[in-house]
Amino acid sequence: MLRQLLDQIRAYLDGYSTLDDLETWLLSNLGDILASGDKTAEYIANELNADLVWLREGLITEKEFKARAERLLRPAPTGSANLTWVVSFNGWFTPTSGGEFKMTEAKEAPKCSASPATVIASVSAH
Repeated sequence: MLRQLLDQIRAYLDGYSTLDDLETWLLSNLGDILASGDKTAEYIANELNADLVWLREGLITEKEFKARAERLLRPAPTGSANLTWVVSFNGWFTPTSGGEFKMTEAKEAPKCSASPATVIASVSAH
């Protein structure tokens, strides 16, 4: 499922499919992705889904959405055969030797322009 997900994101970014096509594919396949047990695919799908919600709510622009989607496609900057993709969440997750990710203590809180309460209030108002 990971390869198909990445291919769908790339097709959208390269202009071969529309935003609606990407969203329809993701929603149609989200259950299978989550059931696959592939933690990287789950993470990317969840991030993409959240970004789609933010885009549809007007909290980010399509340009910002594309930049975020592009970051999800970046290959790992490591020679390890165990780790194919780097999935970063403000440094809160680090890869283990088995290619999985574990949560770590962050040195500082993630930076964002709005507090969770502000985001929730904004979404609830719509």
